[in-house]
Amino acid sequence: MKKLLCLFLCIAFILSASGCAFLQLNEAKDADSVVATIDDREYTKADFIKYYKVAEIVYDMNGYSLPESEEDEKAFKETAFEDFVRMCALVAYVEANDIPVEEEEVPEESTETDGDTPDENTTEPTEEKKTPTEQLVETLKEQYPEEADYNKYLSGIGFKDEAAFIEASDYYMDLTTKSNAFYNRSVDHSILFGEEAFKVGDEKVSDQEFYFYAVMLFIQLYLNYQTFPTTDDEQLPYYDSIKTDYLAKYHAVAQYASQKGITVTDEDIDAQTYIFDYYTAYFGEDTLDTLYSQYFLSDEDVAEAKASVGKAMALSQAYSDYLLDNWQPTTNEVSAYYATNPNNFGPFVSARYISFDDLNTTAEFWEEIHYDKSRFDILYKNAENGDVPGAKTGEIIEQTKSQISDGTLGETLFNMNEGDMTGGVPGTEGNYIVYVDSMKDSYDLDDADDYEKIVEIYKENNSSNYISAQTKAVAEGFAVTDGDYKQTPSMRLNEWIEKTFKIKRWEKRALR
Repeated sequence: MKKLLCLFLCIAFILSASGCAFLQLNEAKDADSVVATIDDREYTKADFIKYYKVAEIVYDMNGYSLPESEEDEKAFKETAFEDFVRMCALVAYVEANDIPVEEEEVPEESTETDGDTPDENTTEPTEEKKTPTEQLVETLKEQYPEEADYNKYLSGIGFKDEAAFIEASDYYMDLTTKSNAFYNRSVDHSILFGEEAFKVGDEKVSDQEFYFYAVMLFIQLYLNYQTFPTTDDEQLPYYDSIKTDYLAKYHAVAQYASQKGITVTDEDIDAQTYIFDYYTAYFGEDTLDTLYSQYFLSDEDVAEAKASVGKAMALSQAYSDYLLDNWQPTTNEVSAYYATNPNNFGPFVSARYISFDDLNTTAEFWEEIHYDKSRFDILYKNAENGDVPGAKTGEIIEQTKSQISDGTLGETLFNMNEGDMTGGVPGTEGNYIVYVDSMKDSYDLDDADDYEKIVEIYKENNSSNYISAQTKAVAEGFAVTDGDYKQTPSMRLNEWIEKTFKIKRWEKRALR
C-alpha cells in the first residue's frame, strides 16, 4: 500500500512539473504568435504587448484614466491594436522610402561647480543626451522615488523587472519616432489626397485648401469657446458647413464676380486673409506647424490654399460692395419699411449730459445750476476737461429713442422739449444732469430730402439681409459636385494604408 501511494505521489509530481513546463511553453508560443502581417512582414503578440504596456504608461502619465471595467479595457486594447498596426505600416513606409528620422533627444543640464568659469585651456564636458526611454524612466522615478513603489508600479503594468520595461520602451519609442517621421511637413503627402474635395461649377477646390480652411475655422472655435475638435466624431459635423456655407459660396460668388469683370488687388486679398496671419502670430509658428503636419499640409500647400481662398474671399467682398453701390430699393419696399418701423425715422433728439456716481453730488450740482443753461455749459466744459472730480460727460446727436442704449435716459429725453433741462436722472453711467439741445420731428416720407434720408436708413438696416439673399442666389446658380471632402486626416490616412499595404490582422490573438 505504501509503495502504491509513493508511486501515485511520484506520478502526480511528474504530471505537475510537466504541466508547468507545458504552461510556460504555451505562454512562449502565444507570445510568438503572429498578430499582424504588413507586406508579408510579421509582427508578434510580444511586439504588440510591448507597445501596449508602454502606451498604458504614457496614457497614465498624461493624466488620462486607465480603463477599469473589462468592457472598457477591451475597447481600449482594440484601439491600441489598430494604432499599433497603423504605426507599423507607417514605419514600413518610412524605412522603404528612406525618410529621415529625427531622434528626440533632450540634453541634460550641465553641472557647474563653485560658479567657476572654465579657463581657456579647459575642455567643456560634452552634454549628455537622454534618449526618450531614459526620459520616461526618469519621469517615472520622479513620480515613484521609492524603489519598492517604482517596482510595484512596473509590476502592475505587467513588467517583471526594469530591464523588461526598458526593452519595451525602446521598442515603443523606436516605433513612435519612425512613424512620426511620416508626418513631417517635408514629406510628400500628395499620395493621400484625391483630385478634389469638391467642384464649384468647373472649378476644383483641393483637399489641401479644404483642410487649410478647416484648421483656420477650428482655431477660431478655440479662440471663442476654448475647444478644438480633434476626433473624427468631433470634426466631421463641421465639414458640410465648411463646404457649403464657406468655401463653395466664396468660390461661386468669386466666379460670378469675375464674369462681371470685377477684379481685386493684392491689398484686397491681404485685407481678407489678415485673420489667418493673426492666428499664426497669436499661436506661434511652432503650434501652426504642428497643426498643419496633422493635416498633412506642406508649406507649399498652405501658401497655395491661402492664396486661393483669399482671392475667392476678396472677390466675394468686392461683389458685395458692388451690390451695395448699385442697390436701389423700390418705393414700395421703402414705404412698407417706413410704415412698420416708425421709431427708426424719428423724432430725433440731440442732448448733452453730465453724470455723477453719487446721487448727493448730483443733487448739489443740480441745485447750483438750477435750470440755468449758461451754468450747465460751464459745468459741462469743466467736466469735459477733467476739472470736476467724479464727473463724466456724454453727448447724443440726432438719435431716435430706439438708438439710445440707456432706456431710462431715452425715456426721459423723449418726454422733454428742446431747451429743457433736468437733474437726478438715474442711468447706466450714474446719475445724470441732462440738457436737450434740439428735438427734430420724424422724417416725412413725402418730402424729397427726407425720402433720401429714409432710403439710407432703410439700406443701413437691411443691407445684411439684401447681400445675403443676393449672394445665396448666385451660389445656388453653381452646381457643387462632391469629391472626397468628407474625410478627416485619420480617415484619409487609414484608407491609404489599407490600399497601399497588404495587411492581415489576427486581432483575437492580440487581445486574448
